[in-house]
Amino acid sequence: MTTAELKKVMRLLKTVFAKIQEQALIDGIDITSPQYDELINRVREATLAKKGFTLEEYRAAKADFAAERKQTKVKTADELKAVVDKVLEIKGQVGERGPQGDRGEKGDKGDRGPKGDKGDRGPKGKDGRDGRDGRDGEDIPETTVAYLEERIDSIKIPDPVDMQKIEDWSRNLFAELFEHNINTLGMPDFRKLAMGIRADVDLKVSGTSDAGRTPFIYVQAEEPTGQKQGDIWIDTDAVIASYAEISVYNNTTPVTLNSAAKVQITDFDTNGQSTDSTPDHTNDHITIGTTGVYEVTCSMSLQNNAGASHGVSISIWKNNGATEFQNVHADRTLASGTDIGAITISGLVNLTANDTIELWALTDSGTNRNVTFADISLSAILVD
Repeated sequence: MTTAELKKVMRLLKTVFAKIQEQALIDGIDITSPQYDELINRVREATLAKKGFTLEEYRAAKADFAAERKQTKVKTADELKAVVDKVLEIKGQVGERGPQGDRGEKGDKGDRGPKGDKGDRGPKGKDGRDGRDGRDGEDIPETTVAYLEERIDSIKIPDPVDMQKIEDWSRNLFAELFEHNINTLGMPDFRKLAMGIRADVDLKVSGTSDAGRTPFIYVQAEEPTGQKQGDIWIDTDAVIASYAEISVYNNTTPVTLNSAAKVQITDFDTNGQSTDSTPDHTNDHITIGTTGVYEVTCSMSLQNNAGASHGVSISIWKNNGATEFQNVHADRTLASGTDIGAITISGLVNLTANDTIELWALTDSGTNRNVTFADISLSAILVD
């Protein structure tokens, strides 16, 4: 470890120790306790290991640095004395010492230095002397023994606990309470809404009934086999929600549309709220996080910059314009001049994880037409 590396590590350790001590004092931890010392030692070793050094290398470098500083001080003192002697030769001898000045104000207390390393454990002490033998016990009268035996025989030992019955009863009770609590107002269709979960986390009632059998509760990622009517499966891998949004506000840059080929709208500049799915305004699309049915909605205001009247066709496509969702589509005629129109398109579509959805448009005019998409909001929300 070089001197420069040692200084960096020492500064880092000082900062880390100060933060640990500050937090310990806030939490009411005794910073003089052995537990706190052990924490400091572990932090020191972990920090040194992260920097690629061992504790032994660190201690050796500190010792070398201290020796070097001591040698430097001696050398500096010798050099200073030589300079003073030289000055005295030039200016003459120093006069008598004047009276002592007033004592200055006390300086601010410096920061507490890091605690030193824990010392080695001392040698084990001598074993103590053996204790004295106890007194002999007194004999118990035979009448007392007979009384105790009679009392013991009169104690009724309870029947063994049937753990299977308790387990079956608890399982059945939980199933009944679970179904009752999520069946809001007695309406099964509201179970998912009340719990805020999807169908694959809801009750799984399948198979055939089995009279006298206690329903089972399965808490696992894979759908269990051999289910009977009344069994419950809680899917631990179920996705609670997946949604994302991208948008643009007050855009003034027009896009050139034509009737020969659709054009992707690339004016988005803001990523909105998201969970699981990923908004990406840089690439003007949303990446789907979980396979399922999504409600895709796009609202926009657009302005005609072409002068002449023409029709605009708007659609949601997936995977860079590979597939159009015809149920999320609209046509709008923009009047001549600078007509401003508003369009909202929405529909349910099947999407697979890692699919992308985009907004595309074209015009029915045989010549290019400029249109400004001033405000747009594109979102996708998982519904099933």
